Amino acid sequence: MDAGKVNVDGEGAAVLKRVWDVPVRIAHLAFIVGVAGAWLTRGAELADWHAAFGYTAAAAAIFRIVWGFAGPTHSRFANFAYSPAAALRYVREALRGSVRHYTGHNPAGSWAVYVLLALIVATSVTGIVASGGMHSLGPLAGSVPRASADAAFSLHEILAWVILGVAIGHVAGVAWGSFVHRENLAKAMITGNKINHEDPAPPAPPRTPLGAAMAVAAIAGSC
Repeated sequence: MDAGKVNVDGEGAAVLKRVWDVPVRIAHLAFIVGVAGAWLTRGAELADWHAAFGYTAAAAAIFRIVWGFAGPTHSRFANFAYSPAAALRYVREALRGSVRHYTGHNPAGSWAVYVLLALIVATSVTGIVASGGMHSLGPLAGSVPRASADAAFSLHEILAWVILGVAIGHVAGVAWGSFVHRENLAKAMITGNKINHEDPAPPAPPRTPLGAAMAVAAIAGSC
């Protein structure tokens, strides 16, 4: 569905399209809040807050994986199933300032999604294992040997740093992509609207009410 028009550097009006549905935008916000909050609450004295933020990020990741199969066109993994070679080619072209515009995720952005989802799930699992053995907290409380908990905690810290690095790279990519395409990609994730380009596949039916309810329930259930 078209969402209006916008002028692009005096070159005429480009048609806007609703690309990011409400559930995806809720999940994206939950990622930011969960990951940033978990980083800011590191340390035993804020363990409860750290766990709450971690569960928020984990719930958002689980929802996003489900929505990657059940959501509308641009939310589905099949819509941005690009190869690593395609991602590298996109990066090379973007660095030269001349690159194809994608209505949904571009090849490099798609791999940022895959990697961040995998990292958040892995970091959440190691955090739950570590908390269960070291602090007797969470669903595995008291059932994890101390040695396993220590190993999980070490891996948890490493994965957290990797998430930070990938997130910084993702933000840099969004900024550069916004410059190259002359389109505010961060704003697009807030409003849901991007400049429309012809899509080869017909749109899948939107499931916004169901998805929004699933996203809110998943995040609320993590608290």
